[in-house]
Amino acid sequence: MRCLQCDYSLWNLKARQCPECGTPVTPSAYEFVPNSVRFCCPHCEQPYYGTGARGLLEPDAFDCVQCGRHITLDEMVLSPAEGVADHQTRVGSNPWLERDRRGRFKAWWATIGQAMVSPNRLARGTPVASSLVQAWWFTIVTSAVMVGLSMVPTMCIALGLPLLVPQGQAGAPSLGLFAAMMAAGAFFGVVSGFIFLTVSAGMWALVTHLLLRMSGSGHGPLRVTMQSILYSSGPIVLTAIPCVGNVALVWWIVSAVLMVKESHGIGGARATFAVLAGPVIALVLFIAFYAVILVTVFSGMKATAVPPQLLPQSTQTVLAVLVRYAAANGDRGPAHALQLVLDPGLREQDFIDPFTATIPLDVPVGATTLADLAFNGPDARPAAIEQAAAALPDDVVAHRVGDFVFTYHGALLDGRAPRLWLVVLWPDPGSLQVPGFQGSVAVGRADGTVSMIRPEQFVARLKQQNQLRAAQGLPPIPYPPTVTHQSPAVADR
Repeated sequence: MRCLQCDYSLWNLKARQCPECGTPVTPSAYEFVPNSVRFCCPHCEQPYYGTGARGLLEPDAFDCVQCGRHITLDEMVLSPAEGVADHQTRVGSNPWLERDRRGRFKAWWATIGQAMVSPNRLARGTPVASSLVQAWWFTIVTSAVMVGLSMVPTMCIALGLPLLVPQGQAGAPSLGLFAAMMAAGAFFGVVSGFIFLTVSAGMWALVTHLLLRMSGSGHGPLRVTMQSILYSSGPIVLTAIPCVGNVALVWWIVSAVLMVKESHGIGGARATFAVLAGPVIALVLFIAFYAVILVTVFSGMKATAVPPQLLPQSTQTVLAVLVRYAAANGDRGPAHALQLVLDPGLREQDFIDPFTATIPLDVPVGATTLADLAFNGPDARPAAIEQAAAALPDDVVAHRVGDFVFTYHGALLDGRAPRLWLVVLWPDPGSLQVPGFQGSVAVGRADGTVSMIRPEQFVARLKQQNQLRAAQGLPPIPYPPTVTHQSPAVADR
């Protein structure tokens, strides 16, 4: 029997207040193991034993059988029954506070067991005035052991990895450096995980007590809340076992609710609200944080997937060679755009925009591919290109090479129609990894400039372009994705 405020021993005490701190002593406020405590008459020392459910006298007021005086429970002088130790009288106990008697490891493990199985008993056995340093020390030790055990596999791999490569072989130094980096990362994980758990436990206790104060009266001091949160941390040792980390955290929350309820003497709903609010708030903030990161990352990916400021570069390269070809060939474009690779300055890979999924192997050139054309050498190119040109229909309006649709057929490129489209960058539909084309469309014009058209504006601009072509006596060009390598566009008959 100890003072509820200062933990001073109150056995054999006749005075009704604690000699250490002056707190009133009321035996009826305690709970003992039945028949473990002797209640003595304060007048004649006649012993009686607590046989009630709480280990107290029943009835709690009667006439003494020896001296005949009327006595009550709260007047009695209490002492452990013969052969019963102090700690054996308690219904609940905190093994962590009994390390000197139990042994450090046994006390630590027993406290974890009570936190997991009987947190109510652990709360009853934790004196209000017990040191918060001891409570913090329990959480610190438990957190350190848990984080350390969870890093054991990584540390074993890091330390054993250099042994997999025999000494003296090439690559051994770099492997050793990699192992050292793994070990350093594991050590950093241990330290950061330990700090995170201990700091989180303290903040959780503060939030819980704040909500207890806001939700009503009849609760104990902050010390009690801190003790409940810290001593209920026993289940977190299970997070060292793979795949049960979340279960362990939920277990900690449940144990904390039961300890707060018992130690403060409040209702279950109020205790659940106060304890659960902190983890819920943390979870919401965690999800919001990662949601912001994901939105930022995916927005950045979307913005850089087809950078508008870079798209004109590939179109500008193709257009410049095409315009130069026309100037040297009577203001007419080539029979097939592949003839531009015979002009110094344009390569086979220039028909592939770097920001699309198209590859040279996807681009047919007669019976071969653009990749083969690039590797067959200059002597084989003219014949392959002439074969591809001969395969085009006589009334061709537009044909495709790679990611570009060429629309110069039949046009006289003498500067009379500077806004006439000669080439349109539209990724090869057969190579796209996503449906549709989401980027801005690059259009090369007869005046040697490249115009960027937003997707939602393209249909209207295509209509305007066909009106311009009609004025030049040229047939309309179709929607670019309908022009494929196998199906060039032809004039309507």
